[in-house]
Amino acid sequence: MSQRRLAPLCGNSQFEQVFSSADSKQHAGDLFLLLKRNNESTHRIGLITPKRQLKRAVDRNRFRRVARACVAKLPTDQHYDIVALVKRMPSDLHSTDISRRLDTLLSRLVKKANRTPA
Repeated sequence: MSQRRLAPLCGNSQFEQVFSSADSKQHAGDLFLLLKRNNESTHRIGLITPKRQLKRAVDRNRFRRVARACVAKLPTDQHYDIVALVKRMPSDLHSTDISRRLDTLLSRLVKKANRTPA
């Protein structure tokens, strides 16, 4: 049986740990990402997609699906807790555009987190 590469962040306490002591943060207009190294055996992701910002459930689900796929592509030599927050309606809601933006933001986050000592 294969091991999961991605798990959800569950509960306020896990989200608070990432928000209070993030190793790196990246803000790109309508998206805000936080990253914290973890000692788990997998990446963990928390997605915050408010109805006020993404009105249609289709858009919220698309963002979540694409974000999970982008985080699953991260290398597994180091594991991270990642929180992705949608601050306002993204200008480009196509899956390829969101994926491209998230990939660049995540690569910046990982570089920045690996520069700081553990």
